[in-house]
Amino acid sequence: MNMHHARRGFTLVELFVVIAVALIAIAAALPAFTAMTASSNRSLAENTLHVAVTTARDVVLQSARGSDGAAVFLYDAANKRMRIVAAEYVGTITDTVDGNVNRPIERDVFAPVLVGETTELPANWMVRGFVPARFASTVGGPGMGYDWYDSDLYATGNGWQRGHWVFPEDGFYDVEGSPSAARPMGRSPRQSFMIRFDGRTGQIRRDGRESLLIDPRPSALNRQADLAGYGVTAGSRNDPGAWLRVDWAENLVSWARRVVNEPDLSGNGVPYELDDARLRRALIGNQSLDTVLVSDVSRVALYDERDLASALGASQMSRRGGGRDTGSLYKAYDPTNGSIAIDYEGLFTGNSAFSASNAGQANLRDSIDCWIEGDTNRVGSGNNFVLGNGILFEGPEATGGADEPKALRYLVNPYSGELTEVAR
Repeated sequence: MNMHHARRGFTLVELFVVIAVALIAIAAALPAFTAMTASSNRSLAENTLHVAVTTARDVVLQSARGSDGAAVFLYDAANKRMRIVAAEYVGTITDTVDGNVNRPIERDVFAPVLVGETTELPANWMVRGFVPARFASTVGGPGMGYDWYDSDLYATGNGWQRGHWVFPEDGFYDVEGSPSAARPMGRSPRQSFMIRFDGRTGQIRRDGRESLLIDPRPSALNRQADLAGYGVTAGSRNDPGAWLRVDWAENLVSWARRVVNEPDLSGNGVPYELDDARLRRALIGNQSLDTVLVSDVSRVALYDERDLASALGASQMSRRGGGRDTGSLYKAYDPTNGSIAIDYEGLFTGNSAFSASNAGQANLRDSIDCWIEGDTNRVGSGNNFVLGNGILFEGPEATGGADEPKALRYLVNPYSGELTEVAR
């Protein structure tokens, strides 16, 4: 006689025990997995930065033209990624300081090279460049200095008196080029920094000269409107002025070189007219939204933007937190005034030491500098604090806690062009 024994299943209690054990195991492993991912991204960011700078220098040395080159640091606010562009010098133009009618200034022009491509850093990883004291004009007040890094955060008398670690402010602008959008003083607000290499030796070049990088806005809107005021028809690719449209250019180096050197830019048969110079400034001068105003640096810092935001007491830059539109401390472009601004309302509480006031801007500016340098402890109470007490390498016994440097700082070797980490 066959005996059939019923198989006993798990009881509800046993299932709960198994699930609880699994959850405990996952919770225990999660910090290690998170730390491993963070370490991997950090290593990837370091390697990417080194490769991008080396590539830009190699492009210079391999060029048959012997032109200067640069590694230009840009931030794409729409994609929330830092990118590094290898660029080549194509010529020099006579621009105007405010992009309109103010005093003339000579500016070098750079264009991205095809072989360099664009290198992107991992998500949340950023690069800042150190610029020396008195690097920007303060004429006209904040945001109207007409010069390099004249945004609200830096264009003040106090901000001008010392050096700062600046962020690429090229991604917060009117991508569509709307004629009705505000453009302070008729110029583009886009600005950033570069490591510039001598075309003959590959050594870094430091002369503080302002330059312009061709970086076309990713839109075909209002292109014809930009040219129509100069008597140029470029509505279709068959129009005589079609070649002037940078969004249709197949090779930006060749296009920019022709714009710099073409005597009859407007195509009316009369070379070297005043309108030719005006059109040149409109296409590749500082008033163009297709250019970024840059200058050279010899020190850069690599860091995770989330670490900086956390140190500042800012809300997390998520879909619901501050900076969610740009993935940075900055607001998205505001067409009503065209200025570049920090997202104070979204990032900081009402009693924070950081705000849009002059004192609040100074607190943020100086706190970022201290954090990059490794002076990270808090001075103040509650949410009303600033970073840095002027003393580095403090331990846990220090008021405000121990210094916890997280940014990686690099010096650019003046001869080899290689990045050398600054040990603390």
